[in-house]
Amino acid sequence: MSNPVPPLDNVPIVQRGIRAAAGSDWIESGWQLFRAAPLRWSLIFAVVMLPLLALSRIPMVGMHLAALLGVLGSAVSMQLVDAAVKGEPPRASGVVAAFKRLRFDHLLALGIVNALVTEALGVATSLPGPSPVTGEAAEAGLAPGESFGVLRGLAVAGLVSFPVAMAFCVQLIQLDRCNVLRAIPLSAMAFLPNWAPLLVWLLQSLLILLPLLIPIAAGFFVNSPAIMMLGFALVFCWAMVMAMSSYFAWRDLFGAAPTG
Repeated sequence: MSNPVPPLDNVPIVQRGIRAAAGSDWIESGWQLFRAAPLRWSLIFAVVMLPLLALSRIPMVGMHLAALLGVLGSAVSMQLVDAAVKGEPPRASGVVAAFKRLRFDHLLALGIVNALVTEALGVATSLPGPSPVTGEAAEAGLAPGESFGVLRGLAVAGLVSFPVAMAFCVQLIQLDRCNVLRAIPLSAMAFLPNWAPLLVWLLQSLLILLPLLIPIAAGFFVNSPAIMMLGFALVFCWAMVMAMSSYFAWRDLFGAAPTG
């Protein structure tokens, strides 16, 4: 029997006190789900990602457009993962059905917020002033009041922390049917009481990624497209597993059950 669909504008409760080892469990659960049907999942994620990659090739606006619509692809993927956890086998044909169920208004609003904030932070990092990374002195010829070194430092921190804080917005909007204005602060609030498992999750994901980059670097240095393609395929598999692990993280952090 399927679980009831949450009501519109649902406000899930952030769970507290999740053990640090849960971060590893999320990755393990994502891997187990992917390993059950790797070819099907690869086809599904390719169907979702290829249009975004095509959009990113458009001059001037491609990257911004792909980032804006990327939340739609993420929401489609999360629906299919949710269905697979309920026992439905993953099918590429399910992409169309999942697309039709998207909450376009809230997801596009999230994409706009994401694009605007990221663009603003990027502009802020280019303001004149001492480097927030190297600490080099401000550019010559600037008056004392024209240095924006502190603001640049905050912008760099924002570029790192903002995507992390937004990590569960798509799940909250599409699967929890949460209002976008509630989803953004809820996603950020989950990190404060559960920083330990989330830190384990992020660090372990990076440790898994690093050796997968070796074939890409090796293929570049020896000029071997085959080795580079192997590396890109491994990174693609890593990205799929991490996307699935984010579903299990959302389920623990917000006390959610697979939706019906």
